[in-house]
Amino acid sequence: MKKALVILLFLSIIASAKMDFSGADTTLVTLVSTYPERADPLEEITLNLLITNTTSLMMWNPVISLDLSSDINDYFTLVDQEVVVDMGNQNFVPVNGTISTSYRIFVNSNCPAQKHIIPVKISYRSGACEGGCQNAEITGQIAVPIYRQDPKVAMSITGPTEVLPGDPLIVSAEFRNLGTGSALGLQISATSDPIIADLQTAIKNGSEDLELMVSSTLTATVSADTMKMEPGYYTFYVYLQYEDKYGNIMFKNDEWEVKLVGTPSQEALFQADQLKELGINAYQIKSYTTAISYLERAIELYARFDKDVEIQECESYIYLSTNYLQANNYFNIGEQYFLEKDYLNAKNYFSLARDTYSQLGNTKKVAEANSRIDTCEEELYRYQTMEYGIFGSILFCLAYGLIAKRKAIYERVRR
Repeated sequence: MKKALVILLFLSIIASAKMDFSGADTTLVTLVSTYPERADPLEEITLNLLITNTTSLMMWNPVISLDLSSDINDYFTLVDQEVVVDMGNQNFVPVNGTISTSYRIFVNSNCPAQKHIIPVKISYRSGACEGGCQNAEITGQIAVPIYRQDPKVAMSITGPTEVLPGDPLIVSAEFRNLGTGSALGLQISATSDPIIADLQTAIKNGSEDLELMVSSTLTATVSADTMKMEPGYYTFYVYLQYEDKYGNIMFKNDEWEVKLVGTPSQEALFQADQLKELGINAYQIKSYTTAISYLERAIELYARFDKDVEIQECESYIYLSTNYLQANNYFNIGEQYFLEKDYLNAKNYFSLARDTYSQLGNTKKVAEANSRIDTCEEELYRYQTMEYGIFGSILFCLAYGLIAKRKAIYERVRR
């Protein structure tokens, strides 16, 4: 009965340990406590260790060291490279004896919040003789829990979508800290596109040293004088920069679009400008039919206000789009004839495409058309050579037949 109780007690000690060493003769090391209790980055923590000699021999002068290799190397810094266990006047740990010691490490700012497994090594002299008889070593792992207080700022922007000249234009940005730590040193700024010269940013209940506590909210407003602005669309950009308690800098940004409505004439001109921009963009991505459609509608609006410069710009892009459509059409017809092995027609259409691309100044497409023309000429030459060969063979056969026939008639007459 007594033996069974001893075994159960031993098993319970093993089950409650935070560190487990494998092997026939193992030393049991337990993490008794961590100081501070909730270890945080940028803090030095002390690991209080309890070592029990479960081997069959005495342990002389044990030394503990941690191995910060592999993926945890960047997360911790060793304060103590190794710790020589202080046992007072006693130089060894007897069989089943227990000693305690501590080990200090520093938690780096980038250490994530989780339970980190750190390899541990115990070096000692093992044996019954005084001073130890042979070197021995045991390795294992220890679990070190790390907690963080990270801020996580959510940002949302609200405001009007349309305003009239003279009406107030105010865009509000709300910042809410959804993290577990405070956001420090908040810096809030705003810009606009197109640029507004007197754009103003104000922070409600703000101070020079802005701090956003956990679960708290901060609001900033961006305002502009609509009487000094031209009608059109304006995009407001709000930027946030803040730090966590560990010195890491984080950024957030969001945007909001507002239309400043103008007079009917201004709206018509604004729409014409938009159509022209859409047409030019469509031309640049080689969507020529779409470009022509937008540009023609822009010309109709510009014509109402005698905007000759804008009309000429639209007409130039329509001319380019039309010619590209025609050149592409020639090239595609040439490709079709080429696939049908009608190399003469293919060459003619490739030539038309080349000439049009040349007028447009597109050297790349000119070279592509020339390559197709050269291929067509090679095929035509080969065909003509074969045709001449067949025709020559026919003439040869006819001539040979006539000569042979005349020779036969002559022989018959002579006989």
